[in-house]
Amino acid sequence: MIALSRDNDARPARDLRRARRRKAGKHGAIGFVAGFAAVHPVAMVIFRWLDSDMGGAAAEHGSGESLFAPVAHSFSMEMIPMGLAFAVLTGAIAAVSGFLRAQLEWQAQELSERNERIEKMEAENRRTAQFLAHDCKAHLGCIIGFSDLLVDGGQCAPGGHETVDTGRRIRRQAGQMLRLVQDLLAVARLHERRKLQRRPVPLRALLEEVAEDFAAAEEGRRIDVGPGAAECPPVLADPELLRRVVWNLVSNALRHNPPDTAVRLDARPCPGEGEIVAWCEDEGQGVAPELRERLFGESETGDESVENCSSGLGLSFCQKAVAAHGGRIWVESAAGGGSRFSFAIPMSKEESNAH
Repeated sequence: MIALSRDNDARPARDLRRARRRKAGKHGAIGFVAGFAAVHPVAMVIFRWLDSDMGGAAAEHGSGESLFAPVAHSFSMEMIPMGLAFAVLTGAIAAVSGFLRAQLEWQAQELSERNERIEKMEAENRRTAQFLAHDCKAHLGCIIGFSDLLVDGGQCAPGGHETVDTGRRIRRQAGQMLRLVQDLLAVARLHERRKLQRRPVPLRALLEEVAEDFAAAEEGRRIDVGPGAAECPPVLADPELLRRVVWNLVSNALRHNPPDTAVRLDARPCPGEGEIVAWCEDEGQGVAPELRERLFGESETGDESVENCSSGLGLSFCQKAVAAHGGRIWVESAAGGGSRFSFAIPMSKEESNAH
């Protein structure tokens, strides 16, 4: 087995050496012939032209002799050694060129094959992640449902307080796992999309829809939509991706701040920059300065506490989705003064001209 493995590893090297020898030999032969039959006569014409004495003598016999006489002379017996010298020099240069070209072609082919293998592996990994995420969503739905039964029916059971507390802990952990699964699915779907499904999206309606969803799911949490969004024209975007971006920003603000923190969504058109800016702001604890530059990376959560743990994929998805629209995303924050996560989507030419 070891000998077979070594033979398989050595085979590409042998193939490369053969390819380089063939390419070098072929180019060398062509260069040798071209050097003797073309480069040498052309060089003789140039030498005759540069030689002022010969040029003057040739002019007396007409322009035809000034061109063809050196060419004919280059194939005479006395000029064969010089012709062979040109042929050898040109052949050597061509052989080296063929050798290097074979090396580059081989490396390009190998790189292309590696890229294809990597793309296949990435596609397989994304499909596996999607299958696992879909299966986990079903199981987590059951866990959350049974934890709701524990919370709702625990008051009447013996040791009701402990039962309710246990049910709430199970529900909270299951909810965090469900958010992780949703983030994984969102990132996988974004990678799978070859082209955005763009269509006009009323921005204010989208913000209000997300705010209503969270207000219903998070009892007692206030999510407002500012008046600026009403002035924004419909933005040409993929509605599913854009809605997920806003959803992730609101979820991030709710998860990393105290329960009584107000969250506000708003937007405004910026025709001077040719874009529409939307944002999610809160009055919570803010983001530390050392985290702001790397907050949109796939491994940065912004909060390492157990209660507020997150996958770090939510903001990474936002960055990728906004970048796919040709936009940008950033955060503005002051310690203890809240945070504002903003993203900008380019206007269409019609929208920009209308404003």
